[in-house]
Amino acid sequence: MQKLNYKINLLVLALWAMVSACQGQKTKYPNTKEGVMQMAQALGEVSPSDIKKMAPTMEDCKAIMKNEEDAKKLHEYSEKGYERLTKMSESPIRGREGQTEILVNQLTVGGENMAEELKEFSGGYKKAVEKMKAGIVMYEFNFVEPGETRGRRFDGLMNVNNKWVLVPKFWRAFRN
Repeated sequence: MQKLNYKINLLVLALWAMVSACQGQKTKYPNTKEGVMQMAQALGEVSPSDIKKMAPTMEDCKAIMKNEEDAKKLHEYSEKGYERLTKMSESPIRGREGQTEILVNQLTVGGENMAEELKEFSGGYKKAVEKMKAGIVMYEFNFVEPGETRGRRFDGLMNVNNKWVLVPKFWRAFRN
């Protein structure tokens, strides 16, 4: 009986550790346009090494794409893009002088408003969304001058596997 209690206590401790670890991965930014706006503002202040933490893993890419071949393409594309961050000393994700406002667009793959939402994203996404799993929500944010609608654009932001991943110009992985 004592051995059984010991095993149960170990199991409870292991479960508690797993739950705590999963909670530690959650982001402080909600998966909403407002959350993306807050994150976009914060990304200008972080180091390139912090941005590298937003690179998707192969498991993240599998959660985004319908098939494994496309997940591999996305992962390879992402790795190449994130290699460039190693040479940078400050965050590349920020507005230019005078771009003090942030506009956010959202695209829900397979959603009822997808065709309208897609109009706000780069044209290359028309082909890429066909390869993505339904239900994935992708964001783009734009640093703009007050009253403007165009500015410095960053796209490919998604909340997958309880964390934010960023794959700028995501569609370029599927040009061919």
